[in-house]
Amino acid sequence: FTGQLGDAEQVRELLDSLPPRARAVLVLRYFHDLDDAQIAADLDIRVGTVRSIVSRTLNTLRTRQDAGPPRPISQTKGGAS
Repeated sequence: FTGQLGDAEQVRELLDSLPPRARAVLVLRYFHDLDDAQIAADLDIRVGTVRSIVSRTLNTLRTRQDAGPPRPISQTKGGAS
């Protein structure tokens, strides 16, 4: 049970470190099980933007998974919205 609590805390910290839109996309996809089209409609963004956000954010989280405590991911400028 302690391992589960630690995992939940780590997920919460990682989500808290994300920019709001990236956090929303991941929560809608992985916690609410929405598809890309539903997420795009809910957030008023393009389906391609949803996919891009998921890809970039998961890649960033993977690269820093073992790097210690989470730190905020800087938001990128530009790109399709």
